[in-house]
Amino acid sequence: MSRLSVHVASTEGSGELSIEKVGPDGQSLFLATTPIITEADIVGASLSTAADGRPALVLDASEGGAARLREESETYVGRYLAFVWDGQVVYCPRVQTPLGAKLMIVGGTDVLPSGALGEIADRINAAGSEGKGGA
Repeated sequence: MSRLSVHVASTEGSGELSIEKVGPDGQSLFLATTPIITEADIVGASLSTAADGRPALVLDASEGGAARLREESETYVGRYLAFVWDGQVVYCPRVQTPLGAKLMIVGGTDVLPSGALGEIADRINAAGSEGKGGA
């Protein structure tokens, strides 16, 4: 089971958006049942800093994952993408422009404290290393 998944989300439920979760700001969100990408589509993760100075995690998508992100995000400009880690929505930005091979999760919040970003990066990178026959 994947620990990380990215889903189209809305504040209103519909047929496709039927998984109800609590968003990082405490609001109700309805997620698409099928994620756009999962942890299996991520080839690496690194710590960074967002433009506003908050800590962030940059995820590098595989070629296939990046293609799905581009295609799906073109359709969903103006809607939300929910980043789910271990069943909890940890970040839910509005799509401003079509996405590419890199995704940034901004942390430094109660739901996603700075230390958690490093833990997520370590786990993603360890899983990727195992999948490639590494340590």
